[in-house]
Amino acid sequence: MISKHNEQSELKEIGIKESQIATVYIDKTSKEIPEERDAVAKIVNTDGKETHYIKFRRGQLFDPYGIDALKLNARDNRYKKVDMDLFLLYKKYLQTRRETFLLQAKRDFIKRGY
Repeated sequence: MISKHNEQSELKEIGIKESQIATVYIDKTSKEIPEERDAVAKIVNTDGKETHYIKFRRGQLFDPYGIDALKLNARDNRYKKVDMDLFLLYKKYLQTRRETFLLQAKRDFIKRGY
């Protein structure tokens, strides 16, 4: 997991000031939460432009209801930047817990070559 300090220092390196950044964390029930600790996805708002990130583990989308259920805060979890369509599919999976949405998101992930 990337710490808040590392995330901010990475953003500063590319010229984004801390005051311009607002981060919304999403938990496994697709609700907004204040901390990254229990998050599976996040939305970073930089000067009105949203960037979407999903947690990944083992090179695949993180599945908080399946094989990854007990690995929410594992060290090898990473966030990857994804487009809005993939993010919405993943969020729909979190809301409904229907694996068809996760499967669609995984296929979209492979198709787009992330």
